Amino acid sequence: MTNLDAYFTSLPDRCPGCGFHLKRQQCACAAIAAGASAMTSAIAASPDEAARVEAAIRQLAATGRPFSANDAREIHGVKGGVVGATFGALKSAGVIRCIGGEASTDRGTHGKTVARWVAVESEVRAA
Repeated sequence: MTNLDAYFTSLPDRCPGCGFHLKRQQCACAAIAAGASAMTSAIAASPDEAARVEAAIRQLAATGRPFSANDAREIHGVKGGVVGATFGALKSAGVIRCIGGEASTDRGTHGKTVARWVAVESEVRAA
C-alpha cells in the first residue's frame, strides 16, 4: 500500500479496506471481508460474553443519549476482542452509529480513543 493509498483509507467517506471507493458503495473488498470474518469469529468464540456486551449496548442505546465502550464496560465487565466485535456487529446491523470519539478509561489501553455511539433513530422509537 502506498502512502496515498493509506491516506485514502484514513478518510471518513472512503472504504477503510482499499480507500478506492466511497463507503456508501457497499464495499466487498478483501480487507472488509476479512474484518467481518474476524468480527464473526470473535463473537462466536465467546457467545455468552457477546450477549452481555450486546445487552449493555442496547440498554445504553435505548436511553437516546451518546455512550461509549467506557459506559458499556461498567455494565457488562467484559474485556477483549468480543467487545469491539459486538459494537461493530451492531453498527453493521444498523442499531447504533458512531458520532465521534473519546479516550478509553481502561488503564490497559493507555488512553486509546474509543468511539462514541448513539442509537439509530428507528431503534430509539422501538425501545
